[in-house]
This record gives sequence, C-alpha cells and structure tokens, in this order.
Amino acid sequence: MTWALINTKKSNKLMMIACLDILNNKGTFFTTKNKVAKLIQQLDKTASRGDCARYSKDSLKYGVIVSREKKFAALKIANFWRKPVLSLWKMSLPLLWALALVLSTGPKAWSLSASEVNANAPAPEVLTALPRAKVGAPYIDGLKQAANFKDYRVECQLFTTSGNAWKSFGSADLSYKQTDLLRAEIKSSDYRNGSVVVKQADGSVRGRGGGLLRALTMNLEPNARSIRLPTGYSLASSDFLSLLSAVRNSITRGASASATNAGVNLKIFSQPVLVLLIENSGTKEISEAVFLHHATRVPVGWGTYKDGRPSALVFFQGLTQNQGLSEDLFHL
Repeated sequence: MTWALINTKKSNKLMMIACLDILNNKGTFFTTKNKVAKLIQQLDKTASRGDCARYSKDSLKYGVIVSREKKFAALKIANFWRKPVLSLWKMSLPLLWALALVLSTGPKAWSLSASEVNANAPAPEVLTALPRAKVGAPYIDGLKQAANFKDYRVECQLFTTSGNAWKSFGSADLSYKQTDLLRAEIKSSDYRNGSVVVKQADGSVRGRGGGLLRALTMNLEPNARSIRLPTGYSLASSDFLSLLSAVRNSITRGASASATNAGVNLKIFSQPVLVLLIENSGTKEISEAVFLHHATRVPVGWGTYKDGRPSALVFFQGLTQNQGLSEDLFHL
C-alpha cells in the first residue's frame, strides 16, 4: 500500500491530512492532531510488517500542500509541525510515486460501460448450471500453448463490485513479449491515468507516474501492494501465461476445475465462449471463471470471486499478436 500525506491548508498550521490508498482510490481524512498521531502509529506498525512503504519518523512529518482543485494541484512542500522544508527529496520515493499518480489526468472512453456489465455479466448460478466436464493440469497446459505468442498487445478493462453493482476500475493497455517482458499503461478517469508499470529483461519491475510527474520512475517489488489488482493478481504478473500458470498451481494444490465442451452464449460477450470454472475444493464455491474464445481458446474475460460472489471482472479486448514488439518498449 502506498500512502500520501496531504495538507489541504496553505499554511504551516495543520488543518487536514488525507491518507490515500493509491491502488483502490479510497481516502480517509484526519482532521485533528490526535487522529494524525494515531495515523502515524498505524503507519509505523504497518511498516514494521512490510505492508507499506517504510517511513522514518522524520519523513512522516512532511507532506504536500495541494490546492482544493483536484485538476491542477499546486505543489508546495511543508513541515506540518515546524517550518517549510527546502527540498522535495526529503520525502520518500514511494510518496513521490503516489504524487505522480495523483497528478495524472485524462480519462479514456471504455469499450464497455458499467451499466452494460451490470445488465449482462453472468451470475455465478448461471455459470455453475452450465454443462461442464472435469479438467486438470493438462487442460491448462493446452490453454497456455494456445496463448504462447511471441508478443502481443491487448486492452484489459477491469470492473469491481461495489455492493451488488459493478463499477469501472479503469483499464490498461498491456504489452507482452517473450520471455516474461511486460508493460502496462494505465488508463483511468482518476489519478492513476498515464502511469506505467514495466517488467524488464532482468526481471526487475519499474514504475513511472503520469501527468506532471511523468519523468519520475522508481523500482517496485513484483508483488507490491501498490500494483496488486482487485483480482488478487499483481499487475506485473497479469499476462496470459502468468495467469494460467497461477490457475494450474491452484489445481495442483487441490482446487477443482471444470470446463464447457463447446462454446456457450453469454450476453456480455459478442461471440460464444468456453467457460472454465475453478472451485474451492472445500466449499465448492467458485473462485475464478475464465472465459475463452471458442475457436482460439485465448482468454477474453476473467472473473474472480470471494465467498462464491463476484469480486472482479476483466475483459481482454483488441488482441494483436506476433507484431515484433521492440524490447525498448519494456524498459524504463
């Protein structure tokens, strides 16, 4: 998790601090000094578990003053309790990465709307009622072979549930090249827009902000919470082969897998799809649903579930493969 501390009053006197969860677009506001002290204790405790960026007590004293207009945030570095500080670099790099995302602008028109997904996404009981046959690891190996492109590009559009309704989480233009090179360019209507995550040839993961801080890049842990998606998967491991390998691992650990023998018509897809369901061996509840093109058997959709209920749904659209993508694309 990446935290940003924001003072919304242009003075040295503390008025309000906002603690932002950069990935999940949530904010918690702390309006008194006692609440701020509790926040610092929480961050210290969390940092000791390695779950978020490690801030020293000194760095926790610093934040960023921004204007109330979200569209054009004016930066000014300040010390909340003393006098203004002199250098931007007194803040930790994870905080700068958060700011890069906050200052990104420019939404994109989605291929699917939330209303379409709410109207047409298949309910779990619809999927479990489909005629299916049990499959195992060899079936997944066949799917991996079908998706084993030298390189490809695809738009990944993500929806998550809020209550009983689907809402758009944004999308990513994802590029992949053998072996294990990945680039994801975030497209969203909020602060994440324009940010980039890249898995490089040496296996390292790098991130770059969008908007005004496009020039800012930093190293990321492959499984960092700041790039973990609502699906439960890391953005750095969201290519077809990595996702299918994760499903295969689930099966070898005891999960049950079954698939339709022929394409079925689901309203959310324009063509028939094969449906692969992964179920918890103990509860028999759906944990994942993979929707495959009926002819190529390449994923066109991917759903994840919590306690058998829908949690996240990804659509893969506009796939182009084996175009000879340059390795330079996968470097920051």
